[in-house]
This record gives sequence, structure tokens and C-alpha cells, in this order.
Amino acid sequence: MGFKKFFSNNFETKENHHIQSLRTRYYRNRLDDVRKVVYNLIEEEGGKLISDNKKFNEILFETSKYSLIVILVETKINEVAIDLAITTKFIFPRGRGQKIIERLYQTFDKKLNYKGVSLY
Repeated sequence: MGFKKFFSNNFETKENHHIQSLRTRYYRNRLDDVRKVVYNLIEEEGGKLISDNKKFNEILFETSKYSLIVILVETKINEVAIDLAITTKFIFPRGRGQKIIERLYQTFDKKLNYKGVSLY
């Protein structure tokens, strides 16, 4: 991890990210099922729902340690891509945002039908 990322509070996933663990994940599930899993995740993390924009499929929630935007993209009728954008609230973050994203993706992998990383 580079010096700049070590002290960054902001991390975002995308399709062709240079860090493998921060690439978009795809799941073989319906959008409504994925949305339910995200809501359960918010409860498990002790978070508070701030916004659920169904027009753009963006869910924003906040915990005491970070705020997170979950972006759901329905690529096919039974396939959803999940991207995450996190802002941590640590004074010395030490790359914890990346670690939180990796942990959240592992949770999604267990609860949803994992298809792959960076498929398109």
C-alpha cells in the first residue's frame, strides 16, 4: 500500500481498479434480494440508513466508524454488480477503508450467489 493510500480516508471500488480487492463484484441475484442483504448488513454493522435512492440504486448508510455508499447496478435480469464508496472517520486511517471494503465484499460473497470480479 502506498504512502498516500495509507493516510487516505476515502476508497472506492470500480471495474478496472489497479488494486484487485477493490474491483467491482458481480452476483447472480435479483436486485430486490441484493437490496435485502444490504439492509441486513446495515443492521449487522450497527449502521443508520441515511438514504435509499431507488432511481439510481444507491444506498447510503453511516456507522460510528465510516459512511458508505452501496451502488447496485443491474447488468442483467438476474445479475447485479456492487460497487462501494467509503469514507472513514479515523484520524490515522492506515488504509482501514480498504480493509472494511474487503470485509464487506466477503460478507456479500457468503450471502449472495457470487459470480466474479470485474467481468465486463
